[in-house]
Formats: sequence, structure tokens, C-alpha cells
Amino acid sequence: MIIESVAAASAALSAINQVISKVNETGQGVQGAMSMISSFGEALDQFEMDRRQSVFKPLSNQDILKIQMIRRSQVRYEKDLRQLLLIADSQLLEDYDRAIREREEQRKEHNKMLLRKKKQRQHLRAQIAVGAVTLIVGLVVIAFF
Repeated sequence: MIIESVAAASAALSAINQVISKVNETGQGVQGAMSMISSFGEALDQFEMDRRQSVFKPLSNQDILKIQMIRRSQVRYEKDLRQLLLIADSQLLEDYDRAIREREEQRKEHNKMLLRKKKQRQHLRAQIAVGAVTLIVGLVVIAFF
């Protein structure tokens, strides 16, 4: 599953590279390139969250290296896109930067929500455990009297 995910991410990066090449050649489709890079970033974030929540074995060193290479490629493509947007349309670049900031804020809020829910689950488990122990002690007391 991990290798398939890495392969899918590599395929997405090559598609991004093709889109950026086409954008550089034609000067059009900047919004398409932006949306593709944005969706790739979201997919990478989702992959990391799934991996952290997974009960499977941790990633191997080779898989970690591949993911880091993909991330480095993503950073390079985003840099190229920013330069292209700076030349093509400064307002679009501002919109892109705003969208990136909003996505980052949403990601942080989502992670906080996941942490809050995890704490709530732990608290509920503790309450259930206390209730179960109280019930057992109560039944034992009733049985002896």
C-alpha cells in the first residue's frame, strides 16, 4: 500500500511537471497548475495522516527517502509556479498565497480537532473504566450482604 501511494505521488509530480511545462510554453492554464499542486499537497497531507493513524508497520528508510524526495520536488514546483505567477499575474499570485495560508490554517485546525477528539475518547474510556469498576465493586458488595 505504501509503495503504491509513493508511486501515485510520483505520478502526480510528473503530471505537475507536465502542466508547468505546458504553462511555461503557452502562458495559459495557471489556475489549472495551481489547483493541481494544491490537490497534490492535500493528498500528501492526507497520506501522512493516514500513515500516522495506521496500525501497520512504520515506513522503511527507503520509503521515507522517497517521500522526502517527493516533498523536495513539490517545493521546487511550487517555487517555479510562484515565479510564473509573479511574471504572469501578480493578483493571481496574491490569491494563490492567500489560498495556501488558508489551507495551512485549515490543516492546523483539523489537527487540533483530531487531538481534541482523541483526548475526548481517552476521557470517555477512563469514565467507562471507572463506571465498570464501580459496578463490579457494587455487585461484589451486594453479593456478600
